[in-house]
Amino acid sequence: MVPTETKSTSANWRLKLLLGAQSVTFVLLSAYLFIFLNKPTTVLLKPVPGFIELKIDVLALSLVLLITFIAGIVAAFSERYLAAEQERVQFIQYLLVISILASLLVTSNNLILWVLCWHGISLVLWSLMRLRQQARESARQVLANHIISDASMLAAAAMIFYCCKTLSLTDLTHHAADLQQHVHLLGLDTGMSFNTLISIFLVLSMSIKSALFPFHRWLLATLDAPTPLSGLLHAGVVNISAVAAARFLPILAPSTAVLMAWGILAAVSAAFGTLVMSTQSDVKRKLVYSTVGQMGFMCLQCASGAIPSAVFHLIAHGLFKCHLFLQSGSAVSEGLVKKCWGQPQTADDGKKGLPGPAFIAGIAATAAALSVWMWQDDPLHNQTGIYGVLAAAGFTAVLPMLKRARPGQIIACGALFCLTAVISCLASNYLLYEFGATSLASSSLLPIACAVFALCGMALHFIRPSKLGQAAYVHLLNGLYLEEIISAINNRLSKQRQST
Repeated sequence: MVPTETKSTSANWRLKLLLGAQSVTFVLLSAYLFIFLNKPTTVLLKPVPGFIELKIDVLALSLVLLITFIAGIVAAFSERYLAAEQERVQFIQYLLVISILASLLVTSNNLILWVLCWHGISLVLWSLMRLRQQARESARQVLANHIISDASMLAAAAMIFYCCKTLSLTDLTHHAADLQQHVHLLGLDTGMSFNTLISIFLVLSMSIKSALFPFHRWLLATLDAPTPLSGLLHAGVVNISAVAAARFLPILAPSTAVLMAWGILAAVSAAFGTLVMSTQSDVKRKLVYSTVGQMGFMCLQCASGAIPSAVFHLIAHGLFKCHLFLQSGSAVSEGLVKKCWGQPQTADDGKKGLPGPAFIAGIAATAAALSVWMWQDDPLHNQTGIYGVLAAAGFTAVLPMLKRARPGQIIACGALFCLTAVISCLASNYLLYEFGATSLASSSLLPIACAVFALCGMALHFIRPSKLGQAAYVHLLNGLYLEEIISAINNRLSKQRQST
């Protein structure tokens, strides 16, 4: 028998080594990125030719630095958060393994390594959730969804190799013509090209991994695991579809119909997640549905060819959502503080403050910015139009809050908003310069979806006090009953299997 004190001392040393290694890795990556940005280029490393091939560019370095930073923060948080858990060290080890696999994925330039990392994240996530006895059923649900995503990615990779005879992702641009041959099934021409079929499998795999509607149930199931897992999961796993879209863009770009369908699904997911999120009272469920909406908008950007915007969204959302999950335990106390923010609310508070015309003015500003943007020859490259849309949308979003704020607070928030906008402009301009936006046939999806979102926001503002608004609130509060419907179908199928 090993004394308990000896085990505790050994575990503490292992934790210190893990956290120390993560800190050193982050410092080295930061230094390398600083040197790299002075002379940006693309470096191909081939430790094992034909199997391990890494592509080091601005996209890969930025995302690896992001993943390393978030993993270090989550691991340090877990060391205190799980102080009374026996599986604390194992939990942190799994977290760091997921971060390593995600880092390998974003730097991978080889199809085999890509598929292995894509599937490895699923297996480690399943193993991590199984550490808690009460989360094992949820772990099976998560694995079942991810297996479908992994199988779709494997099928796409196999067809790419079959047609292109290459495992290198950078060579896909030169083999676009090879993917236009038609798929033959049992000697019959299906009329579908390999490019279209591969794009369907890629979109299905990315949609499940990013928890788009209606594949978002696995993300809800992860709430049974400790909170630090959600911090890393929402910041460094669900958003890797933007990386996949960037790497496989030469294949996705010609598939107009597939991208259009993906963009519509993403827009529906963005609206669904945002609406359901606004009705939830549970903090972590609210954050999960927020991620569903955010990932929907990110995938909408990818389907429109706005890869630089999607990458910027990936980075900003990762940092923001990790912070929200790690501080979710203090949400109640923060809510009490927010109640005291600004002027105290009264019974007739809703009748005071800014009237309806101010909200309509905000909607009009958004619509005007959208109109200017959509009339451009190439809206994806028109950064001024994009900034106008974002500024108008942000102005519209904060209008209802102004009736509870003092003038000094409005000025301070406005200054902070301007500072954030300037930093965002600089970062997005750099990403646009490095990657460049791709003009796709489906590029009109993004401005059209933004216009629809603005109309939905205006409609919700007017129907909220009515009976229709109250009914919509109840249905959205229950997630449109999707979980109950799928559970009922699964129960019926299981009963049929048992009876046979």
